[in-house]
Amino acid sequence: MLTKSAKTPCLIEQLRFYFALRVVPGSARLRNNVQDLILIQRQVLAVNNRFNPASRFTHSSVAPREGLVDFVINYRTYIDRIMLWLTLGAWLMSLLYATQHNTWGLALVLGGVLTGINWVAIDVVRHPRITPCVIGVVYMVFVSLHVHQLKGMIEAHFGYFVFLAALFTYLDWRPLVWAALTAAVLHIAIHMMQHAGIPIYFPTMRTPGA
Repeated sequence: MLTKSAKTPCLIEQLRFYFALRVVPGSARLRNNVQDLILIQRQVLAVNNRFNPASRFTHSSVAPREGLVDFVINYRTYIDRIMLWLTLGAWLMSLLYATQHNTWGLALVLGGVLTGINWVAIDVVRHPRITPCVIGVVYMVFVSLHVHQLKGMIEAHFGYFVFLAALFTYLDWRPLVWAALTAAVLHIAIHMMQHAGIPIYFPTMRTPGA
């Protein structure tokens, strides 16, 4: 007869095993492994209850575990949803900043385009590698837009670090690198264009000698 300690494997050990596989969360292989283990747990519970009717173990005891397992195997989907909400938040911030120096055109057009790009990346492309990188690039452009709308305010630059921190939730180095490179290129390109006296696409930004 099975005992409580022998009823099911430790869930923490299961999760360690899943991540040790280094399989992208949400993949078919990981989902099948998790579903197989849940099925085994249910079968063990059925056998235990058959030979030990007085046992307190029921199928409902597996429900909380299934919820956690569902979060693990669909982790990237959950994070993508959160990133889309953050993108909408960045657009809302841009609209709020537009009231400071009358940058409504940039907020509506550029902010809308950036939001649309992230929406396509998340809901249409849905690529485990490409989507996070696109999101990282869009975030950096959004922060650059915010900085411009606030006339280069130092505090606005903290947005770069906030969105970089958010990208850590993907548990992948690629979106972090793409975002960091995008921020660096934007700073260098705008700096060179300003010093060369070339008008840049931000019409309200002052150029040298203006």
